[in-house]
Amino acid sequence: MSFRILRGVVFLFAAVAAERPLEAEDLERFAKAAFWIGAANGAISIRESAYEAFLARGDNERAAQSALTLQRQHAAMLQDSVAAAWLTQAEWLLAGIPES
Repeated sequence: MSFRILRGVVFLFAAVAAERPLEAEDLERFAKAAFWIGAANGAISIRESAYEAFLARGDNERAAQSALTLQRQHAAMLQDSVAAAWLTQAEWLLAGIPES
């Protein structure tokens, strides 16, 4: 996708989010689009909202996936202690889930 299209996607997600709460999957898509246009801090904030939404509905696997993405994003920004905390959170969420 081109930068212009992704920027439009971010604008549309922001407009919808201002009107009503987004579902966890939509927050995840919003975060991806924000990341790809270079809005790393915004993407992290949106991804944290997706994480909370997955937790709220009891989807620990998807919450853990969000936590791992947050871990990678913070590690890339050299925020090692925050990255480690997200990794620990993902491990905690996945404990007890059988490996596939």
